[in-house]
Amino acid sequence: MKTNFLLKYIFSFVWVMILNSCSENNSAINKIQFPNCDTTSFHLDNNQNDTSKMILIQSVAFDTTANLLHISVFDKTDKQPVLGAKILLEQNEMKVLDSTSNTGEFEIFKNNFSGSWKLKITATKYHCLQINNVLIGGGKWLKIKLRS
Repeated sequence: MKTNFLLKYIFSFVWVMILNSCSENNSAINKIQFPNCDTTSFHLDNNQNDTSKMILIQSVAFDTTANLLHISVFDKTDKQPVLGAKILLEQNEMKVLDSTSNTGEFEIFKNNFSGSWKLKITATKYHCLQINNVLIGGGKWLKIKLRS
């Protein structure tokens, strides 16, 4: 079990390093179109979050410089995972682009990956969602609900 956990994070780290080799002018990132998005802001208190769009599941502190962001994306109506949703994280000049897995999940685990980020999520047949001020530090688990 620990080996699988470690391998998963090693794979995530290598994947992130590959993504980081892409500059802001990377054509793959710039070609992804994020239409006008529904917009909300991130808060550490779900009483302040628009829980019809996003729920903070868990937040933990790590005693390392590594940080984790785990996102599960679901259909708001039928509660099914949204597979292949495009995920874009932006902070100043840095951008990370990826997509959800076949279980509707995305995860990034990286050293010195912290601060306030803009998160955009889009998928075919769904409205784009932008979440501002996603504070990354330690570990965060988010549940995202996209409307069709």
